[in-house]
Formats: sequence, structure tokens, C-alpha cells
Amino acid sequence: MRHTNILTIVILVCLTMSISSDINAEKKEIRRPRIGLVLSGGGARGLAHIGVIKVLEQYGIRADYVVGTSMGSLVGGLYSSGYNAAALEKTALSIDWEKYLDDRNSRRDLSYNEKQNDGRFIISLPFNKSGSPEITGIIEGVRLHAFLNRLLLNVQSTKDFNSLPIPFACIATDIYTGEAVILNQGHLPTALRASMAIPSIFTPVNIDGRLLVDGGLILNFPVSVARDMGADVIIGVDVGTPLHKKGETLTIPGIIDQITSFRGSESTAKQRNLCNILITPELDEFSSSDFNKTAELIAKGEKAALFHSKELTLLADSQNRFSEPVKKNLTDNVPDNEHIKKIYISRLKVEGLKKVSRQLLDNNLQIKIPSYITTDDIEKAIARTMGSKFFKSVTYRLDREEENNILIIQVEETAVDFLNAGLRYDSDLKAAILINTEFKNVAGEGSRVDFEAILGDNPAFRSSYLSGTGWPIGAGYGAKLWYERIDVYSYLNNDISGEYEFRTYGLDTFLYMLLYHNLYFGLGFKKEFMRIDNVITMEKYSESTLDYLNPYLFLHLDTIDRAFFPRSGIMFNGEAMHISDMLSLNETGDASIQRYFLNTEIYIPVFSRLTFLLTHFFGMTDGEDIPPVYYFAIGGLNNVKNIVFPFIGLGYMEATGTNIHAAGTGLQCELFKNFYLTPKVNVARIKDSTKDVLAGNINTVYGYGITTGYLSILGPVQVSVSRGSNHKIYYHFNIGFMF
Repeated sequence: MRHTNILTIVILVCLTMSISSDINAEKKEIRRPRIGLVLSGGGARGLAHIGVIKVLEQYGIRADYVVGTSMGSLVGGLYSSGYNAAALEKTALSIDWEKYLDDRNSRRDLSYNEKQNDGRFIISLPFNKSGSPEITGIIEGVRLHAFLNRLLLNVQSTKDFNSLPIPFACIATDIYTGEAVILNQGHLPTALRASMAIPSIFTPVNIDGRLLVDGGLILNFPVSVARDMGADVIIGVDVGTPLHKKGETLTIPGIIDQITSFRGSESTAKQRNLCNILITPELDEFSSSDFNKTAELIAKGEKAALFHSKELTLLADSQNRFSEPVKKNLTDNVPDNEHIKKIYISRLKVEGLKKVSRQLLDNNLQIKIPSYITTDDIEKAIARTMGSKFFKSVTYRLDREEENNILIIQVEETAVDFLNAGLRYDSDLKAAILINTEFKNVAGEGSRVDFEAILGDNPAFRSSYLSGTGWPIGAGYGAKLWYERIDVYSYLNNDISGEYEFRTYGLDTFLYMLLYHNLYFGLGFKKEFMRIDNVITMEKYSESTLDYLNPYLFLHLDTIDRAFFPRSGIMFNGEAMHISDMLSLNETGDASIQRYFLNTEIYIPVFSRLTFLLTHFFGMTDGEDIPPVYYFAIGGLNNVKNIVFPFIGLGYMEATGTNIHAAGTGLQCELFKNFYLTPKVNVARIKDSTKDVLAGNINTVYGYGITTGYLSILGPVQVSVSRGSNHKIYYHFNIGFMF
């Protein structure tokens, strides 16, 4: 077979050297053979293409045309745009593939509203506006698209792929017609994203009204396209996964390979016959998902190319015989991803907005135009915008108009609502089930409406309305209706001596303002009705109904990296409330009470698996005849309604008072993946009133303990053992998400 290839190349070279006459038969033309490089799809296996290109460069062979499909389109697109083999290898080895193939939002990029629901649901089922369920688990490719933009910054304004340093084309598939689509013009990163859109993994890409997916479905090895572009000699590299045979064990990646290879394998056999040099790296031990084996795959490509050294030597010699210039790869123009230069952007254009206001989008982007920005700035802006959850996809491209750089943001708004569910068991709060529905843009631009019910020993029903006003200051407003029932306790000699049934319902309206990303300030009015039954130790409030009008201010900072077992960040909640009997419907007395609290959690990474914890809580309620529901309580491991705060070494709500000051520290160690061991110690000073503080009547308590935890698909699983200043040992268990 190799001798046949050599003979074919010799014939082609001789033919292209033949003398052809012009119309007057006076002019002679000698033309070197045009070389086409064709790179097949194959997922991670396509990284072997880089090894082949390394060998081609070693032999001095320069392609005149490059055509690729799927992963072959990525390698070929970068090569055509100016990356030489060394730049390709360096880029491939430095890519965090897991990051760019995952569109999950970083918690820090979530908006204030979305963080309230983070870590509450075990399942989220999207459904469209007609109410029917919609398929989940599809990757939009937002991060991948942004990454392609970064890599191809040097050719962002090139519309005709034939104008690239090496003319280029890639292949996609029309999902409706099943036709192979040749992409040789437009926006190069978008074209590559379409060619790589594996069905059921990545969402399709809309280009010129056609919905496109991975080209490997129909034409995984597009040799004929290179022929049509004008190639005389074809070097083809096929890294496609062969079909699995009956009886072979299929993994999930193997099943995906099988599904996407059926029709493509039929055309590949025919396309192989069109190659002059066919390079097939031995990749049986690799799957399409082995992105963590980049170096090995590149080496396999080198080895396979070197096997064809005789053909490559002959082809290189034939190129060198001609003085006709060959386009060089513009390696100097390859972006240095470690030091991205700032680009002056003159104008910002937005495409795709329908129900979300432009101002709300601008508040999330936080890009000031005109100004100098980097691709890092744009990617962070997109991450923040995706964190609002009002958009299904946010991508960008750069264009030029009369020497001006134009940043074009393309958005696709979220077209689905969600039915969410949560499940939890806790030693203190017992079992509970959460059912939640959320609707976006149904009550105005940038609005969100939630309805939820908690079923269990402490039932609750809530509805909320939140709206990003689109004001330039990044403000919003909201309202909440709620009904909740909570069991509370009193203690005597370290044992529960009384149980109370506390019901509360009312209306809360508020305004909030973004001071800085992750830092919010707000004010509100809360009309609160309360019913207290079965009070044993405080009989004066037994069977009583109270209602108050409470204006309040709040400050909220949240930079922690994840809801459970955080590794870094700060969580701060502060509130100042005036409790008034204004507009009271009941005889509540002349109430004038002030209630303040500050609650802080700080997570400082020491090593990759070790985090230092600091906690601080200060709460004070001041006034006459303070209802017990406005006391503060500590004990247990949960923050309950900003009434009960965690304190290891005490039982749930074991210590109460109008003035509490507590602090704690600990170390969180990840012994194995998702398995944690956390020793903690804390101390608190408790007073029953401001008068006690002045009189020096202060009760000091302390506690210490250890918690083992595992982050499961059902939520965190935690078992704690602790001991406090009362010398009693406490055990605590919980599983599931907190809500």
C-alpha cells in the first residue's frame, strides 16, 4: 500500500510539472502540487492530529488547504489561523478540558437572587411555557465558545476562511435535513463550535437559520471537500472511533461514540480511498473522552506520521523544487493566553433580547464602553450574566467597522421554568420535603416568581416575587408572603422542659441595591403576625396572637465558593430592625423594640484540602416586654430563620437571650474526595437584657466537637459528636439539602 502511495505522488508531481500552453501557446506555467490536510473527528482522540502536524513541520511540508470535522476542526482551525505545531501542543497541554466542557455556574457568579436557592434542591425539572417537561443535561457550550474566541483572537474579524493564513473549511450537520454543511465563512469560533456540537451532549448552533450539530454524524472524514477546494495531494488523518462489535462492553463514552459513528463510518470508508497519504494512529486504548491523556495522544500521532516517512520525504522534495511561495503560519500573531492584550472597544451591540431589559443585561455585564478590555473581562462579564439565570446562552464575537472594534453580545433568553424538589432529615428539625416552582419573566421584564411548600414536622408555605428593575444602580425590589410553623423549646438543667408551637405569617416587601458584585444592601417593611401556643415557662404569652410592623435594613455579602463544605470565601449577614406595634390588629402593648444581628463565616484555604474556619455572631434585642420570639437562640448545627444560630456543644435552642456574642474556629480537612473531617470549638457570652450587661450578669458557655461529612448526590451527610460547658455529650445527624 505504501508503494502505491509513493507511485501516486510521483505521478501527481509529474502531472503538475507538465507544461500547459496559454491561448497563444507562447506562455509556459509550472505549478507545484497543492497539498490538502484533512483531519477527522474523534473527540479527545483528535489530539493525535497535533502529533501529525509536528512531523509535517519537521519534514517542511506546508499544507495549502485544511479541512476538519469536530475535534479535527478545532485543531485544523487553530493551525489554519496561525498556530504552528509547537503552539498547538503548548495550548493543548495547558487546557483545563473539564472546565471548558462544563457550563455549570460558579457559585460566586450567581446573582443575589439565585444564591438564595443555591444548595436547596435535589432535582430541578425544566418545563416549557406549555407545561410539558423539557430535556435536561445538555451543555450550552458557553465556556467552550468563549474559549474558542480567546484562542482565535487574531482572526476574529476574518469572515472568509479562505483568507486565513491557510484556507480552511469545517463540516457540520443540519439536524433537520441530515445534510453535511460546509462552513467556510462567517465567525470562525462559532463554526468550530457547530462542528463540535455532539448531539445529546452539546446544544445545536444556529448559523444562517440552520440548526447545526457535529459534522461527524454524516461526514467525519471530509477528504472530498479538500479535493473540491483544489488539493492535488491529500494527507488524511483518521482518528475516528471504529464501531464496537457485538459482545464488547460499552461504557457511557463508548455508547456516545457508537451513536455518533453509525452514518459517519459509512462515508469514512469511501473518503479514505481519496487520500494519497492516509495516517491512522493506533488509538485502540483511548476513548473520545480521554482529554487527560493529551501528551500520550500527541505522541501516538507523531509515531503514526513517522511511519509514512518515505512518502513525506518525497512530498517535501517536490515542494522544495518550486520557487512559488507558500503561505507561512503566522505564529507571531498567536495570542499569548497568559498575557492577553487589552482591546479598545468602541461600541457594544446586543442581539437576542426579548423579555429581559437591556439595562438589566448591562447591570450584569458591568462593561463600560468605550474602554480597553481583555478577553478575561468579557468572560467574567458573561459568567456574571449567566449567573442571573435569565439566559440560556450568552456568547460574544468581535467585529470591526471603519477601524473601530465592536463587541457583539449574543444572548438566548431562558425559555423554561422549573419544578424543583428537596429532601432532608435532621436530628433537630426531623424529616421534610420541599416542592418549589419558579417562573421567570411572567410578571414583568427580569422578574422571578416562586411558590413553594415544605411538608414535614415544621411545615411552611411561601410565595415570592423578585424583580431586577433595570435601574442603572443595579437595584431591584421584591415581596414575600409566608406561613410557617416551628417547634421551639425551653430548657431546665440541660434538658427540654417545655415545647412551644410558634406560627408566623405575613408580608415582606423590600428594595435592594448592588453595591459591588456579591455585596448587597437593602431596606424593607415586614408585617408579621405570630401565634404562640403551649408555652410552659412563659405563661403570659400562652395562647397569644401578636402582630408587628417592622422596618429593617440589611447588608449581605456572599463570596463562598460552594454552599456545602466551602473551601474559601466570606458569608456575612447583617440586619437592623425596629419592631413596632404600629397598625397592630391586636393588643400588643406599646412596643418599641430594636433588634440587631451580625453573622459572619470566613473560610481560609490553607492547603488544597485544608480550610481554616472562623465564625462570629452578635445579636442584641433591646426594649421593654420583649416577646420571646425576638430572643436569640444558639445550639445545634443549623441557622433557622435568623432566630436560632449554630453552636456546637449545645442542644437545639438550648441557650437563649436578648444579647448573645459568640465566636468559633475550626479546621475542615478533605480526607478523601468529598469526605470531610471538621473539628470545631466555640464560645459564647449570653445576657438576658441590656440591664444584665450593665450589671455584669453574663453567662459564658463553650463547646467543642467533631463533624464527619460526605457530599453525596442527595446532599451533605453529616454526623457530629460534641460536648459543652454543661459536660453533656450531644449527637447530631443530617442528610439532604438545607431549606
